[in-house]
Amino acid sequence: MVENHDSHNSPLPVCDYVRLFSSPLDKGLYIGCGNGRNAFPLLSGGWNLYACDVSNFNIQRAQKYLPQYADRFEALSYDQAFSYIPEFDYVICSRALVYGSFEESLQRFKILRRRLRPSGILLFQLPAIGTDLWPKWVNYEITEMGSLIVGYDLHSLSKVYLSFTDVCDLLERAGFKICNGPTPYDLPRGEYPGGIVRNWLGVAINNN
Repeated sequence: MVENHDSHNSPLPVCDYVRLFSSPLDKGLYIGCGNGRNAFPLLSGGWNLYACDVSNFNIQRAQKYLPQYADRFEALSYDQAFSYIPEFDYVICSRALVYGSFEESLQRFKILRRRLRPSGILLFQLPAIGTDLWPKWVNYEITEMGSLIVGYDLHSLSKVYLSFTDVCDLLERAGFKICNGPTPYDLPRGEYPGGIVRNWLGVAINNN
């Protein structure tokens, strides 16, 4: 399926999954809120959401944009943010935590699971094999299960694009049970160099 999301401010499809699979009363954690394209409409729509990002700039901008929800944003990593809330009903992971290597990504999801209550849900949108690569990559490797790991320069972490088998393996080994998806979702890249950005979209349960 293809949807036109040229604007950096357009909410991503994972927002629809939040509305389908959670309640506004549920307490949710958004990992890596970035420019707020997903967190802002959910908060404004009445969802009981908390959002973190390691970028002070992103958090300050979010607090300025939605001052009435300033306490719902923290400039901390997902394992440290909102430490006074031991467990959330759901976690949103949209294009986050998957980078460097498969094993490093797996460890991040194991840590993420600790932020969820038993049987809490993970709403995910993760980078998928089939994405048109950004130019000027310098090296790549394909994992045994068909994921693509691409390096761009010596000073940045590698990008990981997951195969169907690896996204399932990643979540299951981290302690989740997939209950919806993973479904491929293509987003046209409206700016240079064009092409598509493919994601795995789905829902998983904390299998605790």
